[in-house]
Amino acid sequence: MTFSKRKIHAVSLSVLSLAVFSLTVLKAAPPAFSDPGVLSSPFEGLSIQAISLYGSTDILNRPEGLLPCREGRPCLGGVVPHHGLAFPMIVRFYETLARGSLEGGAGIGRVFILSPDHFRQVRNHAAICPEDWGLSERVLKADSEAITALSSLSIVEEMPGICSSEHGITIHIPMTAAYFPQARVVPLLLNARIPDPALLTIRESMKSLFSNDTLLILSMDLSHYKTPELMALEDEKTLPVLTGLRAYDTRNLDIDARRAAHLSLLLFRDEGAEEGIVTEHRDSTYFTGHRVESGTSYASVLYPRSGRSKAEEPPESTAVSLVPILPNNPPNNPAQ
Repeated sequence: MTFSKRKIHAVSLSVLSLAVFSLTVLKAAPPAFSDPGVLSSPFEGLSIQAISLYGSTDILNRPEGLLPCREGRPCLGGVVPHHGLAFPMIVRFYETLARGSLEGGAGIGRVFILSPDHFRQVRNHAAICPEDWGLSERVLKADSEAITALSSLSIVEEMPGICSSEHGITIHIPMTAAYFPQARVVPLLLNARIPDPALLTIRESMKSLFSNDTLLILSMDLSHYKTPELMALEDEKTLPVLTGLRAYDTRNLDIDARRAAHLSLLLFRDEGAEEGIVTEHRDSTYFTGHRVESGTSYASVLYPRSGRSKAEEPPESTAVSLVPILPNNPPNNPAQ
């Protein structure tokens, strides 16, 4: 019996998705490390497999002038999903981000990862994770300087161990280690009810910690529990807000990290971004290969530095250039 390359690719994606489902939905416990100050990511093995399957994508072969971020216009970071189902998309995001970052990712020294608090574990307005992460290739160190600065705020609490069960963080830990080998990590969970004054206080503290070797990752999925058609309608509202950096318009969007999105868009604009560029836009139907009536949609968005800082609010309407959802396309379709 022979299989086409497309069928093999689809089978690989299905196996990977099933394994990720087991970890995210059934909440398999991560392996324990002897050092209580070192956490592990349950996604590490799957990340290695995903990188081998979906790495070195077409976008990396584009001429530099066609990349969203490049020399003289480096990436500040971006929006990326945290559902394991979207692993191929997550890999493509990190490969594109690394290529458009300082020294191809090797020059990045600090990575902020902002996540929603899926399991309502955060007791204060925000929680920060102080541990290092033990991975097979290396220990991904926590950024002690940034963690000390943020946890000195009365509204941010150090909560050891909280991130080990938060997939909004753990899915990005192996990717950060793989694509930014010199980076230290700052995982931050935001309470869904954090008020604007507290959010702006965190913004000011984070601004003081940004430099040319800093990236900000917003771990976020888009519309939830809807048909592909209804998700597409919701995303028509969401994507212009993300690309236009309209931070104060995030509160009514169908996304799972409204407050983290608000903070991230403010920070991207503070650091000189003038627009976000959607590099990929998909949904559950696309990744499973069959129609999903109650699914999730995803977008990858990159924010290039424009070269000048601009802290005022963006215009109310911004044109969006994006890859449309093509739910019936197989995973290796050239359109992706």
